[in-house]
Amino acid sequence: LALFTGLAACNNDNSSSEIDKQNSEFDRKAMLTNIGRNVIMANYEDFASEAKNLQEATRAFTNDPTTNNLEDVRKTFKRAYKAWQYVTPYSFGPAQRMALRDNMNTFPTDTSGIKERIRNGNKSWGPYDNATKGFPAVGYLLFEPSSASATVSTYQGKAGAKRAAYLK
Repeated sequence: LALFTGLAACNNDNSSSEIDKQNSEFDRKAMLTNIGRNVIMANYEDFASEAKNLQEATRAFTNDPTTNNLEDVRKTFKRAYKAWQYVTPYSFGPAQRMALRDNMNTFPTDTSGIKERIRNGNKSWGPYDNATKGFPAVGYLLFEPSSASATVSTYQGKAGAKRAAYLK
């Protein structure tokens, strides 16, 4: 069986000139340009649009914390997070230099750190605070507690204003 496999592997149907011809006809630059424009940039543009929608829905919810506005911002969050999943494979070049993945999607989120930062009104982040921001943190702020009415109540009153400011 090993001898047969070895002999079959040695069979060369294509001559080296045929392979060279195929390789010379392939336009690598055109392929990479196409991927850059139509895949990577298109996904980043979609993500930017969804992130803006999330920002607007968040502003509407924090200005008027109702169950309907919470449901809207939750749906928008899910769409933005899904759009993020399409750009995260491209964490090189400018995205890597900006530490986009570290700033947007450090998991798991530090819920006790978030609570402490809300209590203290701390909205400035240093290099070691990634677990208190990004999509996991926003998800925590929008879905905990799990019932919509309980979540809405966490955004009301003086303590709710701090939570809303942190969410924004």
